[in-house]
Amino acid sequence: MNKRKLGFLLLVLLIISLNLATGITQVKATTKIEEIKATGDARIMEDYPNTNYGADQAIKLWYSPKEEGYLFFDLYSLIEKNYTSVMLRIHIGMSTSTTIQVFPVIDLWDEDIIEWSNAPDVNMSIMCSQYIPVTTRIGYINVTSIVSNFTSGFTRYFGFYLKPVINGLDFYSKESPDEEKHPTLEITVPSQPAGPSQPSIAGFEVTIAIFGMLGVIFILVINKRKITKKNPR
Repeated sequence: MNKRKLGFLLLVLLIISLNLATGITQVKATTKIEEIKATGDARIMEDYPNTNYGADQAIKLWYSPKEEGYLFFDLYSLIEKNYTSVMLRIHIGMSTSTTIQVFPVIDLWDEDIIEWSNAPDVNMSIMCSQYIPVTTRIGYINVTSIVSNFTSGFTRYFGFYLKPVINGLDFYSKESPDEEKHPTLEITVPSQPAGPSQPSIAGFEVTIAIFGMLGVIFILVINKRKITKKNPR
């Protein structure tokens, strides 16, 4: 093999090995969970339309007689945030198997004065729902659509309105002495963007680079031996 062909082959091998080593490497998207605690919550009862239950340590949702709940979370910090999902987490006390529906509240309300008779209006066109079995102690309801409609500027938001489709449950309110059981939003946000990384060599790519370099060395050794045989000292 003449020097020109050998040089060209070495150059090709070197480029291929470096491209494989740096081009395949990508940064996988990773996520983290951020939490927002409820700053307002209450239940209302149809049988007691003029009674306020905002100080109760639990919120009961029941189909008949009707008991419904309201939760408020400050979502303004999410308007400029890049998030992928928002889950409502509730710690359940007494429960039957039920489906809970969640709607956005579109009027102001105060947990200290809210009653069945003065309950705020609700946007019934946007709904999130979740079936919760009787054995569930921590319930999760995906409320991403409600939050994203607000943070995108499409709808008003003054909290969540919750009601059961059948039967019911109760869950701990923000008045519970156990802060871990307070109603919480879990927001999933990317902690590292997906896409090509800066050139780096690691793991599988290191192996490729090494094999490429070994190929170069092997060809050099063979060529040197051939030259030595043709031109012995």
